[in-house]
Amino acid sequence: MAVTRTRIHSKTKGALAENEDWWVLIVDIESGSKSVEHEWSHTNAYGSGQDSGKTTVTVDEFLASGADDAVKMKLRAMLDAGV
Repeated sequence: MAVTRTRIHSKTKGALAENEDWWVLIVDIESGSKSVEHEWSHTNAYGSGQDSGKTTVTVDEFLASGADDAVKMKLRAMLDAGV
């Protein structure tokens, strides 16, 4: 399966950049299907825990979700541009 991966947005929060999120548009070249991958790494600056992971949903699911509006806006702009 041939796919392209294009970064939609990344966000870093915290004084020590301990909370990071990345969103990527994944396009399957053969089928034309599009999905959004969200990866995150959230670490407590005081060492008492870490939450990290990755999830992938269809573009429609992502746009209907409660995801960050700035990310949705960037994704819509990319889709409108034909990415």
